[in-house]
Amino acid sequence: MHILLIFCTLLLVGTAIGEHVTVTYHYWEKNDKIVERVEWFTNFFVSLFQRFADKLYTNLALDSLPVFGGSYYLECSYKSFEQWEAIMTFVDSLKRSNQKGYIVDCGKENTVCPTTENNDIPVLYVFRDDEIQLVYDGDFQKDHYRSGIIPGFDRPRDTVTILFIHTKKSKIWQNYVKFAKENYGKYHLTALISEEVKKWSIYPAFITMKPQDDYVKAFTLHKDIDWNRMVEYLEDGVHPGCHPMTCASEFLFATSTSKPLVVYFDPLNTKNATAFKMAASQEQTGVRSAHFAAVTGFDLFGLYIMSVFNVNTSSYVVILRQEKGWCIFSREIENETFSSIRTWVRNLEPTICPDFIEDFKFPITRLNLLERYEDVDELEREHTSVERNRDEL
Repeated sequence: MHILLIFCTLLLVGTAIGEHVTVTYHYWEKNDKIVERVEWFTNFFVSLFQRFADKLYTNLALDSLPVFGGSYYLECSYKSFEQWEAIMTFVDSLKRSNQKGYIVDCGKENTVCPTTENNDIPVLYVFRDDEIQLVYDGDFQKDHYRSGIIPGFDRPRDTVTILFIHTKKSKIWQNYVKFAKENYGKYHLTALISEEVKKWSIYPAFITMKPQDDYVKAFTLHKDIDWNRMVEYLEDGVHPGCHPMTCASEFLFATSTSKPLVVYFDPLNTKNATAFKMAASQEQTGVRSAHFAAVTGFDLFGLYIMSVFNVNTSSYVVILRQEKGWCIFSREIENETFSSIRTWVRNLEPTICPDFIEDFKFPITRLNLLERYEDVDELEREHTSVERNRDEL
């Protein structure tokens, strides 16, 4: 008698993120027939859950967006969710860093807002002696808005870059300052300027620290630092060695550059994903030709992404963002080296797309908007609860 026990655990956390399935097999007698049955069942399970994930996220994308009814939102009569999102994120940042800030409605006459600005787009200004010194006009989404010079973060940042240089007269320093001003609040940048630097480095050197990376904690750039190489280094540096792929915002971040995203997809979790992740992280130490991600096991969002891209077996999947959709290349995972995969990706021809997925078939932007609604709603409830507790005390 053969005994095969299968335990399935489905965790659904929230409405748009955090779904994961764990499948565990236990059997007391192993032979070829049992292995064949297990493989058949597992493949069936992958197909079943890919269909389930596709239905789940498609239905989420079709749902009506929630209506924000916060009292502060209604009293101030802000026009859009983006404005309310910026306010809540700004207030949260000020409270965490114990700083002072002010919210100004640029739709009303005042002496603060530049008259040429679009009043519907939230913008952060840093003033010094009544003059605008710095401007942040980026996203105010979760973990996108950086406080820049404001101290007080309550946890390590994903990426911090330090320039070690001996003089401010250097062209590298001037380029660094220019980049920092143009991208205020979007990166964590700092510098050490000292004659002592020349004692241990012939050239100025960038050192990027990644305290939360599993494999590569730091890397450097110290040669041939012209403007273009510096920009590429800093922009690539904020990307993880191997992107997580558990929600819409992570996917959009991983595909936000012109470089392809290479996804290691192993739903059965039978391959060596650790070797791939380690090699992908090592790519941070040089010029990156691509970004990397891994989807292993029965992660529902990862299964959903692959179902949209028509991939259902263990594969390397290359994703290229194009004007009206997504170009997909794939090949089966075998015993190839990471170097051979990198060469394959470099030789792909984007104009010859074997599988093109139109934007309307992949509502990733809608799913990301739902996540943003959830994040802002959580912030609102958190700060409302704090204020209510203070009032009760």
